[in-house]
Amino acid sequence: MHSIHERIHDHIEAGAAASPDHVIWYLGEDGWSHARIKQAVDSFATSLLALGYKPGDRVGLLALNQPEWLVAFIACCKLGLTAVGLSVRYKPDEITFILGQSGARGVVTLKAFGEVDYAALFEGLKARVPSLRDVIVIGDAASLAFHDLAAKAPDVAAIAAADAGVHGATPCMIIYTSGTTGRPKGATLTHRSILASAYAQVQHTGLSRADSLPLVLPLNHVGGLVCGAMASLVAGAQMHLIPGFSPALLIDLLSRTKITVLGAVPTMYTLLLAQPAFATLDMGGLRLALVGAAAPTHELIGAMRASFPHAEIMNVYGMSETSGIVVMNDPGESADHIAASIGRPLGSFEARIAGEDGALLPPGKIGELQMRGDAVIAAYHALPDATAETFIDGGWIRTGDLAYRDVDGRIFLKGRRKEMYIQGGFNVYPVEVENVLADHPAVMIAAGIGVPDAILGEVGKYFIIPRPGVAPTADELIAHCRDHLADYKVPRIIEFHAELPLTPAGKVMKAALQ
Repeated sequence: MHSIHERIHDHIEAGAAASPDHVIWYLGEDGWSHARIKQAVDSFATSLLALGYKPGDRVGLLALNQPEWLVAFIACCKLGLTAVGLSVRYKPDEITFILGQSGARGVVTLKAFGEVDYAALFEGLKARVPSLRDVIVIGDAASLAFHDLAAKAPDVAAIAAADAGVHGATPCMIIYTSGTTGRPKGATLTHRSILASAYAQVQHTGLSRADSLPLVLPLNHVGGLVCGAMASLVAGAQMHLIPGFSPALLIDLLSRTKITVLGAVPTMYTLLLAQPAFATLDMGGLRLALVGAAAPTHELIGAMRASFPHAEIMNVYGMSETSGIVVMNDPGESADHIAASIGRPLGSFEARIAGEDGALLPPGKIGELQMRGDAVIAAYHALPDATAETFIDGGWIRTGDLAYRDVDGRIFLKGRRKEMYIQGGFNVYPVEVENVLADHPAVMIAAGIGVPDAILGEVGKYFIIPRPGVAPTADELIAHCRDHLADYKVPRIIEFHAELPLTPAGKVMKAALQ
């Protein structure tokens, strides 16, 4: 592992000085060495300074898992700017809200993806998002082209002046996570919080320069950015970027590359192992398989053990607000423990179980899991009330997860205090979907819950009371949601009812819907 540094970009600087030709990123056969990354980062940073960016400015990033995303992110880190994670899965309404709430001054974006012309979309959003000024396009562009900006001669003195003001507590990334108010909340990650999680993961797993891993989780998610890219950077491991997850792409990589570490959500493992072509692969070189973001079943852990005969399998736990992984199984755990328990806190991180009154609970008693440590962020961006509710005295975060600990300190999750469910590794709060459904003229009341699904872990099931005199179809409401929500938030099941169980206050009794 590299020496411990306080700032993310220091790892690129140290790598470029000590081993400039060491390749740490691959996109297909295109390798990116420390020296190449440093050159691109410094060039792009110089261009951002020339455009007038100052410490604290926010820059949206919308791309796939590709070097340009990482170059832009590390350049932001170096200048004291804050990157804002966006996704091709977001709908225009979601992108507009995030850009506006974050006050993003610029955006680095794909020119187009699928049927969406992102360059045109962002140019059009300038009229709706007052802070948005620059649209930097990856690909051919009439104005600001990323590749031109990343080829500019570096201004070493200007970069050094900006870099001097960056420290461990400097914000560098805002990751938006669904909120109970129906609007996403921006978790503000710092250099220190990201590196705390990455260092702890590397120390626990022994990740090193000898390792090679695919990046299948998206970079705007802590699973991709911290558990994947930053842990790999800290260790000096080789990371193979997969632009977007598909079993076929991953199998192709596994067939031609020696992969030693694999990290994914249960849904991805389920889909991978179900592919006929997977049975032809030699997985004897895989030494570690991490699974997280949703609870793996005992059956999945058994299938992973059979498929990865020499690999340690570890269940992991983390969230945007903890900047990545903070709890993990120990090596050598039984299949029962891996499936049932997320393990123990890593390194110096602390966990406790608290009751509704805040009192600490003994082993075996179920309460709210609370975490503390350098990886825990301090605040949501510009949301003081939500910050005060979630981050409490003493540096503890209320995770919203119900859990208990055994006498050995292992943590067992038992559900969620909040209503969030996890569909295919992505957090979904029903209220956000309910608000979209309620906007449909045929819907009077909408209430949603998460229900088990063999492939995705959980999916959204929504109960609808239509307005009098109308009869919407499930397909109609799903199409409406698809127009306004990321695909993983779109309901999979819709049921129509004449009435739903209500509390005396008139709220739907969701416990009765389970």
